[in-house]
Amino acid sequence: MFFSDTAKLFLESIGRSQEVEHYLRRFRSEGGAFFALIVPDAVSCRLEFELLLFQLKSLSRLGLRPALLLTGTAVQFSQAFQHELAQSGSDVPVISEETSLVKALHGLVAQGVRRIHFLRRRGMIANEGSSLAVCAPDDSVDAEDRMLTTLAFQLLERQRDLHLSVCTPANLLKEIFTVKGAGTLFRRPTVIVHYRKLTSDQKERLHTLIEQSFGRALADVNLFDRVSDFYIEEQFTGAVLLEATQYGLYLSKFAVGVDARGSGVAQDLWQRVLAETGALFWRSRRTNSIHRWYEKIADGFQRRSVWNIYWKGVDLSLLPDLIRFAEEKAPDFVD
Repeated sequence: MFFSDTAKLFLESIGRSQEVEHYLRRFRSEGGAFFALIVPDAVSCRLEFELLLFQLKSLSRLGLRPALLLTGTAVQFSQAFQHELAQSGSDVPVISEETSLVKALHGLVAQGVRRIHFLRRRGMIANEGSSLAVCAPDDSVDAEDRMLTTLAFQLLERQRDLHLSVCTPANLLKEIFTVKGAGTLFRRPTVIVHYRKLTSDQKERLHTLIEQSFGRALADVNLFDRVSDFYIEEQFTGAVLLEATQYGLYLSKFAVGVDARGSGVAQDLWQRVLAETGALFWRSRRTNSIHRWYEKIADGFQRRSVWNIYWKGVDLSLLPDLIRFAEEKAPDFVD
């Protein structure tokens, strides 16, 4: 128990306790033989052996069951890992595949693996030396990273819901337990669907997404009836809701699920909405930490007592009216 408490305190030192608790609950509740596959390269095994052991033991003591995949020359460390993990009572399967990393990964994905973390001392994928937090299929990457990115997108092509990332061994726990992460996330292009009307099932999924995203219960049962445009990621991991007003389109809700944060969904939603609308205004509570991003993407904003009011591409002559409209609008959530 002491080791578990210590490991949890360590996790909370690298991320907010809310994030840590969220991911712990999620991973503990998932089925499957193990919650994640850890795939270090041979250099990491040789130079970061003790650090890797600490990370794996910490995950095990937190009630999670990762698996370690060793391929190629990294197989030489299999017995050492197995011995040390067994000595500590850690439930971490060690899988060895001497011939092909590609073959091993395709086989494990076929068996149900849905989360894979590559580890290497080089860490994140880069483009001309600049690290990429998110890597899409069409992104340019440095020559040293092309083999790994090709493999990652082959896997994603076969299994769309895979979570694939790469980071340094030192950043593994931060990558797993924080929204921002500490590596590069590989992802396919976001599919966003534009709806004018929703079915009852879609409304229920959207309702769940919004309440999870904001961490508060919706008070306004008629919210969806006022929405003129719904932009929703195909798996309902993110959504933008727009209302048509006499002053232009009002961005009523911008929701991204906890598990999708840091994946690029928010940016993709924003770019799609902006490309198809051109002019928007919206509000956010002054206490909301997202205001820094809003300030970057907006043409301007005004701070009021409770709300910050933002606008993008609007007729400036309408500013006094749209600011008043946004400020006086009734709250959508239960206080």
